[in-house]
Order: sequence, then C-alpha cells, then structure tokens
Amino acid sequence: MSHKTDKPVYEAMKLVTSNPAKTINLFEDRGSLEVGKRADLITVHDDGIVPHLTSVVINGRRVA
Repeated sequence: MSHKTDKPVYEAMKLVTSNPAKTINLFEDRGSLEVGKRADLITVHDDGIVPHLTSVVINGRRVA
C-alpha cells in the first residue's frame, strides 16, 4: 500500500486502522496498538505483487 501512496508504511496504515476507528467513534479502545486497547491485528506479507494475510490476532490471541 505505501508504495502506491508514496507515504511511509506507518502513515499508509492509518487509512485502515486509526482513521476508520476515529470516524466511527471507536478509537478509545481500538485503531492503534496501545496499552489498554484491544489487541486485534493482522500480519500481511507483501511480495510486491499480491499481499497475503499471514496471521490474525484477536484480543491478544492468535486465531489464524
């Protein structure tokens, strides 16, 4: 994603993390990795062609 937006990865990720959480008033407990917030996240491997989901973590526990 960042190579398509010419932004650093941490800035590009805001498009799908903190910005949507703020928009729907959920930033208090999600949208970023901080102490006291939900630990929901995904990891993705981007080979430059098609990004692939590599894991899913919900409430701090890996589920996939």
